[in-house]
Amino acid sequence: MVFRTIATTAAILVGLALTGAVAGPQWDPVPVTDHLVPATDDTSIGGVAPGADIGEVGEFEVRETAVTIPLDGTVVGGLLRQPLGDDGELLADRPGVVYVHGAGTGKSTEAFTESASALASAGVVTLVPDKRLDTYTTRDRDYVAMAADYQHSVDLLRTIDGVDPEQVGVYGESEGTWIVPVMQAEDPTIAYTVLVSAPVVPPRQQAAFAVDSYLRNTGVPQQVFRAIPRAVGMQLPGGGFEYADFDVRPWLEQQTAPVLVVYGTADPSMPVEQGARQVIADTAVNGDDAPVTVRYYAGANHGINVPLDGGMHLHPDFARDVATWIQGMPGTADAPPRVAGDTPNQLYVASAVPQPRWWGNGDIVVGAVIAGAALLLVGPLVWGVHALVRRALLRRSSVAAPRLARGLRSSLLGLGVGSVATMVALVVYLLAVARLALDYQRDGLVVQGGWIVVRLLGVATAVAAALVIRRVADARAERRAGADVVVVARGWPAVLTFWCTLAGSLALLGTLAYWGVYQLGI
Repeated sequence: MVFRTIATTAAILVGLALTGAVAGPQWDPVPVTDHLVPATDDTSIGGVAPGADIGEVGEFEVRETAVTIPLDGTVVGGLLRQPLGDDGELLADRPGVVYVHGAGTGKSTEAFTESASALASAGVVTLVPDKRLDTYTTRDRDYVAMAADYQHSVDLLRTIDGVDPEQVGVYGESEGTWIVPVMQAEDPTIAYTVLVSAPVVPPRQQAAFAVDSYLRNTGVPQQVFRAIPRAVGMQLPGGGFEYADFDVRPWLEQQTAPVLVVYGTADPSMPVEQGARQVIADTAVNGDDAPVTVRYYAGANHGINVPLDGGMHLHPDFARDVATWIQGMPGTADAPPRVAGDTPNQLYVASAVPQPRWWGNGDIVVGAVIAGAALLLVGPLVWGVHALVRRALLRRSSVAAPRLARGLRSSLLGLGVGSVATMVALVVYLLAVARLALDYQRDGLVVQGGWIVVRLLGVATAVAAALVIRRVADARAERRAGADVVVVARGWPAVLTFWCTLAGSLALLGTLAYWGVYQLGI
């Protein structure tokens, strides 16, 4: 009996492993072998003409003014920062820059505070608008329409006293770098663009790249990586998210203005080498190269911040370099070296995410879990109600009460409870790993120990399934031998409970197999 149970358990585990393997794509990113090597570790911008009027960070007092920016159908607020001369008057004919937010709400009083203030103190007029939120949700975003909204800020800045309207550019960070190239392509009079922490690749590819990078740093078991294409590549529940496949490259190919590309080498979420190379290549497609300057800042994170004075603050060389690059136009636009700063180290290529096949629709994935849990509740619930009614109305009835076959109750209970417990443990584990990954931390007890717990629960559930199979098979054998035994259940409530529990557990076990719980290996 023990040997047969072990053999049946092994067969179930192999079957679940094979089911998980063929149910969706694998994850095998391509390593970067040809690394980008900066010409020098000095990020200073060259090409400044002798006698050029280049202000230094902190040289000027800054006036802050709240402004209102009219958009199509609404208005947003904004914060204007203007450099003042020694006499307290506005400086004249200064370049200007409009900031474009990354992902999130984007309040003008909270975003880009250090950067916008530093550039203004060096002589560049800065405008940080509020992000328009009535058309911006997690599910729906239109980067081309967002570019049109931010264009109103460019138009406004060109009318501000002290701003040279021919020297107004745009600064985008992270998600904003998908918007900025659209703006420059639609308005070639935008004088320059600054792309900070630019994904360049479509959002879906960037998300998969970032998740892979975070998980590798966290030290998760190899089996967990298979969840990347299955989560990122699928159609998310409820639809929407069409922007996940937005391709900015056709817009980059239309660039005519100088581009400054900036990355922090301590930013694990961006393809820092691939992104720079792609901008250089795409802007040269039409043969009329938009000058591209690339800078890498040592130890800087996604926001180009480094640990300073007990907190995270802008890298001390970053604002200096941006201010020099903007004010030194046109000489600084294509001055060598093109690539300078800290040496980046991108481990893998951000590439197209494999699409799940059978479970590519997130509604199906969620539906399978909900259906499985519901089935596990329906059978016992109906049986319980039936028992109460029977006890109240049929106390003296000679009809036998519903019951499961001998020895089946405990194994069936183990199967149902085990499948639910394993699913809950997997969700808790993934949430714990996600928290560690986002904080860029390691915890072997949680990462390795938690995965062992999830897999042990999965194995225990498979043992319970094997016991159910063996018990039914033994009862059938006894019946064929002439014994008057119940094979599965007697009475429709018990039969319903058996099949509901079996179907619900199979739905959850299939889902667990899909997410790698039963993947072979350790």
